[in-house]
Amino acid sequence: GSDTGGSIRGPAGLCGIVGLKPTYGLLSRRGIFPLSWTLDHAGPMTRSVLDCALMMQALAGYDPRDPASVETAIPDYAREVVKPVTGLRIGVARSWYAGPDGADDEVCAAVDRVAASLGRAGAEVREVELPDLSLFHACGRLIILSEAYSLHRAALQTTPEIYGLFFRQRVRLGAFISAADYLDAMRLRRQLTDQMAAAMEKSAVDVILTANQYGAAEPFSRSQHPFPFFRKPYLTMPFNVTGMPALTVCAGFAKSGLPVGVQLAGRPFEDAVVMQVGHAFEAERGPLDRRPIP
Repeated sequence: GSDTGGSIRGPAGLCGIVGLKPTYGLLSRRGIFPLSWTLDHAGPMTRSVLDCALMMQALAGYDPRDPASVETAIPDYAREVVKPVTGLRIGVARSWYAGPDGADDEVCAAVDRVAASLGRAGAEVREVELPDLSLFHACGRLIILSEAYSLHRAALQTTPEIYGLFFRQRVRLGAFISAADYLDAMRLRRQLTDQMAAAMEKSAVDVILTANQYGAAEPFSRSQHPFPFFRKPYLTMPFNVTGMPALTVCAGFAKSGLPVGVQLAGRPFEDAVVMQVGHAFEAERGPLDRRPIP
């Protein structure tokens, strides 16, 4: 899949599978039509975290034909992912999703279940305070709209009918963003990335645990809104802004029968650690004995 604001992790969480947005630059985007060159990522969507590690073993690596690709050593993900999590420190970013306007009770309970499972597996679990979620969302949205409009401007002006209605309506918003706004967002991106690293260092955590979504999937008839990003900030956006690896795993099912996902994120190029924690949770959770039931 491709992930600019959460398009790997969002569908994965809503469908009960695993989705990884790798560290920015770790997996080539060559051949994928760009939406936002600053925030675009490519990554695997799989049934299990171990499958995800195997996919990363095949996909990760330097590609000189992707300008953002980073030349770095690729670990043996399949070997790293099965290591115990004893001693790893997990920070629960509760302030991002809990509260009156936050995730529903089933999502909050799912995050608590994952935290408890990781504690039983030997990890140290604590709460962590991170920069304001809404700042990440505003920063990422300005960058996406600016860059997407730049990429599609000519076609939108001459042949707008080749685009779907929602895409056309959303991307046109980029025409109203000034160069100063865009550059301010790029500067904020650097600041937020530094603040995130400092927050993890201060709290001494290796991996962040937070919600992936605010609730289980809503009916299709209620999801047809051209500007969903004007409702609540995306829980997935912070890790596009920072470029950190982020993994979605299924934490169970809501009363509706639909899946609930949670999100794990780590420091840049510590994708193996993130998958290691995800795999440890899956081992504690056990295999899923059902599929989504609408």
